Amino acid sequence: MPTFKTAIFGGSFNPFHVGHLRHAVEAAERLGMERVLVTPSADHPFKGNRGVLPFSLRRACIEAMIAGEPLLAFSGHETECGGTSYTFNTVSYWKEKNGGERPVLLMGSEDLEELGTWYRGGELIDITDIAVLSREG
Repeated sequence: MPTFKTAIFGGSFNPFHVGHLRHAVEAAERLGMERVLVTPSADHPFKGNRGVLPFSLRRACIEAMIAGEPLLAFSGHETECGGTSYTFNTVSYWKEKNGGERPVLLMGSEDLEELGTWYRGGELIDITDIAVLSREG
């Protein structure tokens, strides 16, 4: 199995919880990642900001939960990109800022099923590798 350097684990994380933490750590360990960037959406394309905790509160929750996890880091790329938090834009922006490195995108199995409805979802395989996290059992 190839090893990868960086994974991007995005979502609304409203709030970030132990299940998210477990998925991120296990994915990092199984894939031999150097780091997983926990990247909360700033302006979720499907949820907007309706019922979503303020970004600053979600950030604080994530940072508190990942403290002491050497494979995990918080990423505020979504706030730097501006506009709606489209995964394609987030990955493209991250690659641009990191010398074209190809990250791994971590997503849940239900997200993979919906990928065709995402903004430029079909093009994600051209710019990133995808690892799917099963949420069953």
